[in-house]
Amino acid sequence: MNGKDIARIPLHIGEFIGNFAKMGIAGIPIAVNFDITYNCNLRCEHCYYWASIAALGIKKWELSDEQWLKVFTYYKKLGVRNVSLTGGEPTLRMNLIKEAHKYFSQVQTATNGIIKIPKSIQPRGIWLSIDGPEEIHNKIRGSKNCFQKLVANYQDDKRVAVSSTISTTNYQHIEDIVKIVQDLNVNGVFFMLYSGTPDNPLLPKGKIYAKVMADLHRVIKDYPDTVLITEDMLQAYHNKQHVKNCPFLNHHKRASVISFYADMTRKRCVLGDNVNCQTCSCIVPVGTYVLQHNTANLENYSKIMKILGQ
Repeated sequence: MNGKDIARIPLHIGEFIGNFAKMGIAGIPIAVNFDITYNCNLRCEHCYYWASIAALGIKKWELSDEQWLKVFTYYKKLGVRNVSLTGGEPTLRMNLIKEAHKYFSQVQTATNGIIKIPKSIQPRGIWLSIDGPEEIHNKIRGSKNCFQKLVANYQDDKRVAVSSTISTTNYQHIEDIVKIVQDLNVNGVFFMLYSGTPDNPLLPKGKIYAKVMADLHRVIKDYPDTVLITEDMLQAYHNKQHVKNCPFLNHHKRASVISFYADMTRKRCVLGDNVNCQTCSCIVPVGTYVLQHNTANLENYSKIMKILGQ
């Protein structure tokens, strides 16, 4: 960032918090998450979606294009500006990604990268999943060549922020992932820890958790232009202060971010209804928390805006 960009950040933070408060008072969600399909072209070992719909017994049924456009129309009229499209694999319904941009000013789409999203459809705000070097990534994703495909599709693509979930499978490859992202030449990478239930073998615990946190501290320091999480976010991952302030949950007020399954069944949060909140390191509540409670740290704002593709 140049000096003018830095000078504008405090004003932008004030506007963000002000808009957050105004929309909350009016009962308007500041953001909405839509699982636009339950279908996927991969079966990833750590996928929260399949675990969640299985636990709830949700049928594999999704809205038609016409029904989704009615949903988009409703939330646009309500005043929602920011939506995230997830699944399943959203690129399997590419037309809905295109249509969402006609209704909302900010659209983030999470993808495994097998199918490229054209720039004419999504000019910014792509969250691309990378979970390790080629062999590790393909193992986690249950595919022989998905890593090669995502590299071919998104090399040198500045629309992309890489999303990487750290589990007991890939915890030794945090710095490797950073270097892959540098070689890919995209906007950067944000790390999350696997979220699930305390007894899940994928959940980093004990010495593995300690190594993960130490390695994340190190890459934040050593790769400041590539790693998009901050020390404030990492502290939230550890102490879970964001949980009691989670924008997905009501607590004592109306939820400010809401999430839906592909059939428009309301979800507790983007991770679903069967994840233990004490394992959560979801970037949405963590990012919201640090912006509201650490307003003096301009790095939080600038990196979260890069994650959002702004």
